[in-house]
Amino acid sequence: MHRGKDPKKGFVILRSVERKTTARILDGTDLARRLREEARAQAADLPGPPPGLRVILVGGDPASEAYVSSKTKAMREAGLRAETIRLPADAAPQALLGEIDRANQSAEIDGILVQLPLPPGHDPRRIFDALDPRKDVDGFHPENVGLLHQGRPGFVPCTPAGIPRFLTTTPFRSRGGERSSSGAVRSWESPSPPCSPRATRR
Repeated sequence: MHRGKDPKKGFVILRSVERKTTARILDGTDLARRLREEARAQAADLPGPPPGLRVILVGGDPASEAYVSSKTKAMREAGLRAETIRLPADAAPQALLGEIDRANQSAEIDGILVQLPLPPGHDPRRIFDALDPRKDVDGFHPENVGLLHQGRPGFVPCTPAGIPRFLTTTPFRSRGGERSSSGAVRSWESPSPPCSPRATRR
């Protein structure tokens, strides 16, 4: 819709302007496959067993179940270890905090992911605070959030971190015909959905 003004009559005229737009689906399947291959190679070079992720799932929300299943499958395809601890929907906050503490203390666990959203009665901020920041793969712990805002990221939320990486490897043009640049993408400013741990060992 184009907005103009008739100088003789003094009122605004709205004209329909047809624009041709070409839609393109940006498919990250190939990039995901290559990243899993890179992670597998990195994990193979590490001494000892490959890095391990422990997912803690409270309740049986179908969307959360599907997400956790997808992430643990991707972990194993990348040559990493993944396990899921399931708690009932009516589990007390102390039960969840106890599982987090066990994962924090375990030498076999390198990354912890508490699947969100949590059932009513759980305070997410209390959960974030309880995580060992060195194992907090979501980047939700206050220490990780603070480092991120200072430009010294440790663990970075997976989804916003993946967007610049995806745009870097996927050339496309904006509507104006100029090539879009991922160099200006600043998506790491706040926590986002969970991700898998990096293939690193502390």
